[in-house]
Amino acid sequence: MKKKLSFPVLGFLLTISAACVLPATHAPEYQAQSNVTDAPFTATVQATNTRQPSATLIPSKSPQPTHTPTVRIESTPTPFEVDKLKVSKEDRMTVIQDVTYPDGSILKPATLFIKTWRVENTGTSTWNRDYLIVHAKENTYSGPMNGKLMFYSVDTDLGWNIGSWPEPLAEVKPGEIVDISIMVQSPNDHGYQIAIWNLVNDRGERFEKPLWSQIQVEGTIPPEQLGWNGSWLVNDPFLNNPQTPITFAFETSDRWTHGYFYNTFGQLNLISGKTASDQLILDGLYGKPNQRVGGTPLFLQLSNTGQLFRGTIWHEDQTQRSVCGARDAESYIEYCLPKEIKTNEPTPISE
Repeated sequence: MKKKLSFPVLGFLLTISAACVLPATHAPEYQAQSNVTDAPFTATVQATNTRQPSATLIPSKSPQPTHTPTVRIESTPTPFEVDKLKVSKEDRMTVIQDVTYPDGSILKPATLFIKTWRVENTGTSTWNRDYLIVHAKENTYSGPMNGKLMFYSVDTDLGWNIGSWPEPLAEVKPGEIVDISIMVQSPNDHGYQIAIWNLVNDRGERFEKPLWSQIQVEGTIPPEQLGWNGSWLVNDPFLNNPQTPITFAFETSDRWTHGYFYNTFGQLNLISGKTASDQLILDGLYGKPNQRVGGTPLFLQLSNTGQLFRGTIWHEDQTQRSVCGARDAESYIEYCLPKEIKTNEPTPISE
């Protein structure tokens, strides 16, 4: 993320009563069981909480006019555009309740939380572990861009430590009620925030009705006090495509730092570690929330400006890889992309 996070301009109207915050007028609205909106929602997947800048590269000295290529950065991109997907006739769901953080919940900036919805499979298909939850276009805070759906029995207790989650359900049959949980982080941005996701089945078809979350963020953290807190664009250390970074989200309390990331394959990983007394070093572990053995090491060092980090992350086979993280796309392009990507010669215009 950025020193000052940048988000798409929202067209939502906020009405605050003495007791709660109501949804914006054109946001989808649902209530328990019977009053789920019938209006379809379409969305185009894009990067979470990051601008999509173009970086003008060094032009050639050719006297001809040139096309200047751009570097496009997308955080954990999905392999499809949701609004172009066919709507499934067999997959339907009814939202029964917000189990955690109901609409209008008030959070501090850069706060990690587990968002859980209780839903009923009201379609005719059996859901499985190949179903996805895909971030839609009007989101103003983080969450999985393209995550594997994790279904749990009602009221399953989920924690912050690696291995603290039970094994998710293998399938959800029609008529069954389950909890769907994802890891989310509020932005360092005061005011009303919304995030919307579409569910996509194993045949590449989307559910007609989305899931969403609406919160109020109180205040902002000054840039010089952020430390590790917030979201970062980070190269996926186990893929050879640094132009498609993933997102790390951190929250620090005293010297303990917790975090999460969804890797390029949509798998959720938790992060837990301690920082040095000067907060510049993060020494910790990462691993799946339902992993039954300890985590895998990572070692990260924050820049003095607090806008970048570099470090080393190990794989389960002890393969060591380098990582680079930046708060915003501009800094990621400048400091984390290989030199050959940033200095590619532009292509001359053919006559």
